[in-house]
Amino acid sequence: STRAMPGVRTSDEPPPTPESARRFVDDLCHGRTRWYINVACAPFVLTFRSAATYLAPCIQVLGDRALSGLTRRACAPCLHLSCFSFTDSEFPASSKSLGTAAAPHAEWRRGP
Repeated sequence: STRAMPGVRTSDEPPPTPESARRFVDDLCHGRTRWYINVACAPFVLTFRSAATYLAPCIQVLGDRALSGLTRRACAPCLHLSCFSFTDSEFPASSKSLGTAAAPHAEWRRGP
């Protein structure tokens, strides 16, 4: 009788499924495969995991900053409209809001 070599699929075995491939990649990325497979794939796995850990968040922060800058520039013409500035009727911009502990000549200014 002939024996199949390890790692070689015989004709009576079912073909691998996408789920089994995902499981193998997950096992490989977490070091749960055989030691020689871990050693052979270590440079690729370490490069991928370091990029996912360090590079991807940096790119995300840069993208968020660029997008917020573009949004700020796009909305700048509308910021002078009254619907964009909130005025609190219960806390008016007067010395009455500061109470007795305030300086009598407080100047009220809206922040940026």
